[in-house]
Amino acid sequence: DPAGAWLLRACGLRTVEPGADGTVFVSTAPMGPLVMDVEPDSDGDVPLTLTARLVSATDPEHDVPVVSVITALAGAQLTPVANPAAVLAGARPTTTVPGLDAALDSRSLPKVTDVTAFTRELGTVSPRDYVLFDLGATRTAAVIANSGVLSPVFTTAADAGASSVVALVTGAGTLALLFGVAGLPLAGSNLAGEHTLIHRWQVRGLGTQHATLSSRRGSVVRIPVSNEGISVVSCVLGQHSGANNPYTWRPSLPDGALLTLRQYEHLLNIVELVTPAGVRADTFAIRRRHLDVDGSGKSTGLTIAAARAYRHYRLAPSARAGQGESS
Repeated sequence: DPAGAWLLRACGLRTVEPGADGTVFVSTAPMGPLVMDVEPDSDGDVPLTLTARLVSATDPEHDVPVVSVITALAGAQLTPVANPAAVLAGARPTTTVPGLDAALDSRSLPKVTDVTAFTRELGTVSPRDYVLFDLGATRTAAVIANSGVLSPVFTTAADAGASSVVALVTGAGTLALLFGVAGLPLAGSNLAGEHTLIHRWQVRGLGTQHATLSSRRGSVVRIPVSNEGISVVSCVLGQHSGANNPYTWRPSLPDGALLTLRQYEHLLNIVELVTPAGVRADTFAIRRRHLDVDGSGKSTGLTIAAARAYRHYRLAPSARAGQGESS
């Protein structure tokens, strides 16, 4: 304990973090691993760029939830790409690999067909909040032959905290999977009901005016214009752990259990019946992991549109189809 955290905490300081230059950051607020970087620096002139990150003790390049995903997928012999930017720069559309598009479509997996547009949109996401895995030639061939081999990979990643995944093809023609804990282009939160990390930025002025934030979403915001006086910028970072949110309940099934579409329809009508007003039913895991839509004995994840297109046993004449199930 080189920072003497035990003594500082006894004095009422809730956060004690040693810096790389030998300094020690202290605060009376419980911040955990959340750090906010300011570029060029806090004394510089606008425009300023503010970046919020969850510092990991083992991986300086990724936020804490991404490190959990990397650790979990290591058990599946998957190693993250050391330089994702270089792989993305040489990426190809998935249509260039015969049979791959059909395999990805069978898993409802978003795929990159316009590399330039995807890379541009990915630039709005912090590289600390996603990780890229190259599956290699052998696994790519296995996916084309049987896309079901991806299911345990997605389940492991989602259980570890990944909320989105996108498929792309490397310059060598192999399949690569991009997992994120925030919203990825094309994917949103297709592995979970919501993003793992949710940033909420606020600014308050100690006077009649305050600084302006260009955006209040995501891990990076900018202050393009400042005003007279002092402005305080704060970031509240929520990390979804997989547990239920307040006023939310989650029906569940045993691992490996599969429902037919008729059983799924019946289940959702029961969910509507027993869910009280003001409470949200989260059926994301069921419709993504427990549906056998074609009698093959394998699960097929439903898209959002298909998830809401079920018949209602008790539907008021003025209600629209899919109105009662909100998750």
